Formats: sequence, structure tokens, C-alpha cells
Amino acid sequence: MLKQYKYRDLAVREIINVISHYKDLRPALDAYVFSDGSSRDLMSLAGTVPVSYRGNVYNIPVCLWLLDTYPYNPPTCFVKPTSAMMIKTGKHVDANGKIYLPYLYEWKHPQSDLYGLIQVMIVLFGEEPPVFSRFTTQSPYQAVLAAGPPNRVKQGIAWPSAQTSSEELETESRSQNTEILQMQAIQQMTEDMRITWRNESSTRHSTKIKELLREPNIKNIDSLYFYKDEKYMIGSGGSGTQVYIGIRKDGIDVAIKLITKNPKNNKDFENELKLLQDLKLESKNIVRYVTCAEDEDFYYLANQLCEYDLEEYMEYLRQPEQKDRKETALRKIVKEMLLGLQVLHRAGVIHRDIKPRNVLIDKEERARLADFGISRKLDEGKSRVYTDRAGTQGWEATEILEQFEQGNAAIKAHYKQSSDIQVAGMLTYYILSDGKHPFGYVISREANILEGKRVRDDVKDSTAMDLIDWMISKDQSERPTVDKVLDHPFFWDDKRIREVLHNLGNKEEVQGCKNYKNNEKLYETVQKYTEGKTFSDWKTKAPKTWTKIGKNLPNNLLGLLRHLRNALGHREKEFYDEKMIDEFPDFLISLHRLAMEMGWEY
Repeated sequence: MLKQYKYRDLAVREIINVISHYKDLRPALDAYVFSDGSSRDLMSLAGTVPVSYRGNVYNIPVCLWLLDTYPYNPPTCFVKPTSAMMIKTGKHVDANGKIYLPYLYEWKHPQSDLYGLIQVMIVLFGEEPPVFSRFTTQSPYQAVLAAGPPNRVKQGIAWPSAQTSSEELETESRSQNTEILQMQAIQQMTEDMRITWRNESSTRHSTKIKELLREPNIKNIDSLYFYKDEKYMIGSGGSGTQVYIGIRKDGIDVAIKLITKNPKNNKDFENELKLLQDLKLESKNIVRYVTCAEDEDFYYLANQLCEYDLEEYMEYLRQPEQKDRKETALRKIVKEMLLGLQVLHRAGVIHRDIKPRNVLIDKEERARLADFGISRKLDEGKSRVYTDRAGTQGWEATEILEQFEQGNAAIKAHYKQSSDIQVAGMLTYYILSDGKHPFGYVISREANILEGKRVRDDVKDSTAMDLIDWMISKDQSERPTVDKVLDHPFFWDDKRIREVLHNLGNKEEVQGCKNYKNNEKLYETVQKYTEGKTFSDWKTKAPKTWTKIGKNLPNNLLGLLRHLRNALGHREKEFYDEKMIDEFPDFLISLHRLAMEMGWEY
């Protein structure tokens, strides 16, 4: 049934919506005769609509025929008078009962629909009645009111007289039974289209998803359902890309990215889809791919629906009731963003467009990297990829800006994973500073990136700034890999600190630290990371409550490491009660640098 309808799902949804509001309208499939004498089986809605005229409500019989191109072409509509009525011709109805309305003439899906059409009919028929009584001139609607809603509706223009034979009644009964079967078929057919929302991904968007499921103009592309309206739009990007709340046929809520088809977008879409499908980036910190579809004009990329992008989430955390958890939440987001980048880099992928809008926050307030349209996979054995310039202004690495400083648009940029690292460092600063960029305002930002000149100092955590400055180094060779970033002291918890102190404190060189001057490299490195630090001359600065400080321990980084290792191993209660690790805030930073330069694993 309705197989000939090109947009069957849309037509059925509108029919269901209309008959839920106007109970006296009934759908049927019947032969429609065109003006050239040809006929075709078409869906119709026939019955009555309530019209208010001079204080009374009248049931006006109408029939709406839906062409097989509906809803992209308007229905053909007729007034269908009973035997007690006659058509009253006017500017909206001709002698055959055909209805002419500006709404039909200006029909444009999805702004125009059956429900809106009927509402327009009701208003205009209330001003200019389309029928009048065959037997009286007292009121154009008197016979309609007396008759009430007609108990049968047939197709065609001619209607039977008041005298109805038994043969006609039998025919009518069969027709009514056919209509009932047809209605049941439509209801059964729509069962396949009914969606039960499983609330997989979103709490924040739940109200909109429920509204979407009731939307009569919901669009269906393959297994995806959405409505292209600003009300349901949750994001936008370059090249006209828009993102809408949607739902898959199995009830999973999704974010549907509409990508306009053109040569550049086609390439980006194919690249993103290939990365998502081939790499199978299953990670809690990468936005999950769901499915895709396309039509003549767009690609539809459906991904996991998240609650916020990073900018929205940071705005949410600025609310007074979030004050106590804000700092912890932001630190967590930094780590999760970098864990997502680690997944990409281990898969040989360079993201190339890290920025606040491409970090999304899911239902569990977990950060996920998104948008891989301009990401690139490194060829095996290669450390860089040469492509056209990509990325977003203010969120590009120094070496990318340097290559384009001369304004040569034809040049190919060479991207490395270290390019991602520098921009991730900018984003880390942005998160921890509550929205500031380390290289300043937009007007001078790119110049500062080119110079390697960080101009802001909003992040007061010295450990965090040690990490950030390392990541945003102007020299690519000085930047850490993402694995080294995640092993920085900024991310060490109590368990990791315990492991580091134990493993490094037990190194042979540390156990024999009183003789460290005999090792030239060790001596020079220890001096470098002790001078000017808060823990230089630590024995004098240590609180009096610290016990059993060895007389032979040197008054430098190595001596302090050995003392803390001993305290943790033999006087654990004192170690934690005295918060020894917090006494010298730059100790862990220096220890980390020392271990790297000495090649110590821990």
C-alpha cells in the first residue's frame, strides 16, 4: 500500500497527524480521475471539518487527494456536498467543488502541510461558505447543521440523490468495509515507523527529542529521523555544515551533521567516514559514530548525541551552584581531551582542528574529541603529512603559520602530531584559565604564536603551567608526545606519586646520593633542577615536625627525594599527615625533568 508514493513515510506521518486532530476525516485509497480521463490510485482524506459561522459550528464535507509526489506537491481538494446541499461558487470554490486557496498555490514543504491547510480552510469557509441548503434560503449552512456529519463519503464529484436503492446500500457497505481495511493497513504500516526513544545519550535535550517525535513534518532519510528547523539545531560549522538533534529508527538519539554536497565537502565527508569506520575508534574519549545516509543535496553523518560542546560546558560550570566542583571538573576535562588525542595519535591520525567547539561533553560529563573531517592518517613509516592548510584561526601551530606567512596559497602545509600537541596545549590553558587563550586576543594572537610569545598568566598552578609551556613550545622538537604529556606530574594522583617516589627513590644513584658529585651528568642535572627552586636548602626550610632527616642527605633534589621515599616507606602516617609532597610545590616538576634527562624509567 502506498508503494507508488515517493515520500511515503512523510505522507503517512502527515495523515496520522491530521486524523488525530480531525476525527471525522478518514483515509482511503481510491481511483482519482484526472481531467484528461486517465486515472490513478491515490490516497485521500475524506470526511468533515468543523467550521464556525455566525455562532454555530457546521460540519463541512471535504475530500483531499494526495498526489504520489506529496508532500512536495500540494493536494487537490474538493468540497463534497451531500444530497441536501449545493455548492456555493466563489473565489475559493468552483462549480465542481474544487477548492482554490493561496495556501495551495504557494505550497512549499515543509512549511506547508495538511494540518495547516485544513486550518486555513476552516477560517476561509467561516468567512465565505462553500455550500448552502438545497431546500431553504434562510442560511447557507442550515441544511448542513440539520444533517450533521455525513455518515458516508464517496470519491468523485457526483453525489447520489436522497433516494438510495438497496443495491446502492449494499455497495456502500462494501465500500465502508474496504475503507476500514485500508485504515487498518495504514495503521499497521505506521507501526514500523513508530519510534520508542531509548534515551541512550542525552538528558539535556530530552524535551526537544520528545517534541521531535511529535513533529508532523519530521524528515526521514534511511534510518534517520530529524526536522531541519532552528529549534532542533545544536551546532554549525564551516562550509555550511549544520548539526541537528535526531533519532535513529531503533530509538537511539543522535546528532546528525548535514554536509552540503560539493567537491571540498565530499572529500572531507569521505575522509571523516573512512576514519570513523576503518579505525573503529572505540574510546570513551572519542565521539561515537552511529551511521550515515545521503540524498541528492546532503550527506547525513549521525554520531553520538552529546550534552554540550566545551564552551557551553564551561558556561554551565560558571553557575554559582557549580563553584565547588568547577576546578576538579575542568582538570578532568583536560585529561579526557588528551586521552582522546592519545587514541588518535596511536592510530596514526593527526586531528588538525583541535579547538573548543570540537570537544564535546557527554551525558556522564566525559570529554570526547569530535569532528574528523580534516583529520589525516599518516602513511606507515611517515611522521608528517602534506596537505592544504587546515584548522581554525587562532588554533594553529607555529610551523603551520610560518609556512603561510608569505601568503603563498599554493604551498602545501606539513602537519605532524607535534602540531596537534601545541594546539592541545593552547586548549589546556584555555580550559584551566576559564576561557583565556595563552597567546592573547585575536588581533595579535597569530603574531604571538609565530614568535612563541605566551602573553597571558591566568593559570596559577605551577605544575599545570610547566606542562602547558612544554606543549606550546615554538620548536616542534621540544614538544612532548601525547604519552609523555599524560605522564606529566599534573596528572599524578596519590597512587602515581607513591609509585614515582618508590621507584626513583630506590635508584642506585639516589641511594648513594651522598656521592652524586662523582657522576658528572647527574651532578650537573641535579644542580640545574635545584637552583632557584623552593626546595633548595630544603633541610633548613623543612617544618620542625618532619622527623629523622638523615645527616648525610644532600641539601638538594636528590636528598629530598630520598627523604620523602624513606618517610613514605617507613613513616607513612607522617608523610600524609604532614602533606610532605605539598611543602615544596615545584619538587615533582623538577623530579620529573631530572628523570627524563637521566633516562630513568619509573
